[in-house]
Amino acid sequence: MKKYLTLFQDVKFNIYLFSVLAASSVLGTLIPQMREAPDNVQTFTAAHPSLGLVFEKIGFFNIYYSWWFIALLSLMAFNVIVCKIVFGKYPGPRTFKEGEKNAAFIA
Repeated sequence: MKKYLTLFQDVKFNIYLFSVLAASSVLGTLIPQMREAPDNVQTFTAAHPSLGLVFEKIGFFNIYYSWWFIALLSLMAFNVIVCKIVFGKYPGPRTFKEGEKNAAFIA
C-alpha cells in the first residue's frame, strides 16, 4: 500500500500542491466573490460578458466554495495525514526531552 502513497512523500508534489492552493487563494482575493460582493460580480460580468461566463463556469466567483478548491484542500489534508501517520514522520511525544513533558516546564 505504501508504494501507491509515495507520491505524497515527494517534496516537489507538496510544493506544487501548495503553490496551486496559494495561487487560487490569490485569485479568490483579487476576483470579486459572490458571497462578499455580488454587485461587483454583476458589474464584472456586465463589463466582460464572455470572460464572466468562463469565470462562472470554472467557479472563480465562488472560489472558496467550489468543488475543485475543496478537492485541493482535501488533497492537502490527505497529504499531511499520509506523510505524518502512514510514513511515520509524526514526531509525537518522543521528540520532547524528559523535562519538557511536564506542564510546569511551560510556565
